[in-house]
Amino acid sequence: MKKENQMICQCCGSEMNHFHSSMKKTFKCPNCGHVYWHWQKDEEYVSNYYDNYRKSMPANKQVTKEMRTPWCKNIVQFIKNCINLSNKKILEIGAFDGLLSNVIDSTFTDCEIHVNEYDSWACKNYLENNFINVHQCNFLDIKNSEFDALIAIDVLEHFENIQTFHEKVIDLNIDYMIIQVPDGRVRPVRENPSGFDPHYHLFTIKSISKLFEKTHKLTHYMHTLHQFSAKGPELLCIFKRK
Repeated sequence: MKKENQMICQCCGSEMNHFHSSMKKTFKCPNCGHVYWHWQKDEEYVSNYYDNYRKSMPANKQVTKEMRTPWCKNIVQFIKNCINLSNKKILEIGAFDGLLSNVIDSTFTDCEIHVNEYDSWACKNYLENNFINVHQCNFLDIKNSEFDALIAIDVLEHFENIQTFHEKVIDLNIDYMIIQVPDGRVRPVRENPSGFDPHYHLFTIKSISKLFEKTHKLTHYMHTLHQFSAKGPELLCIFKRK
């Protein structure tokens, strides 16, 4: 019999507990440590939040291209130390301006780079001018394609249902996944003027491994420091299909 307000962990299937008495929509898994937070905002609010955030990025002194360039180089160096993406068909999702994919393309030889971005403004102003293979859609709507490698940097935590992400990985026949998610958070509300944090999930090594364990094995990971691959600490992972 299902208990009132019961929440099941999307990573390991265990019953989750309330994370904090003051945060009724926040749950933590006692088995894998995963935290799930349900937004208390409507879809229009969230859509406007993302729209304003993306369009403000070019003038955002907090996260400039000059700041992000070494982050991308550090991510690619980590990948290079672990696997060889030369001659691979690669899909980066949530690519925004394509900065990371450009670094990948200049590092590995004969890659076929595909970039995916839901935001039409970013595609028109950045991606379509620099890439041949642009998928302007929700990642889950990409069809009739297969890829050797998937790159998702600070993307997975924004999927409410992360099982749909895993199902799409299977559908696209992906061998390698390079995934980065925020690390070391103690609670899912970050300091910003709106008090809104667009993350549904906070991962641990155990929880992200459990999420993909049926099809992919975690082969390499790194707990990064501030300013290594993002402003804050991150969990950078590489998975290989079993």
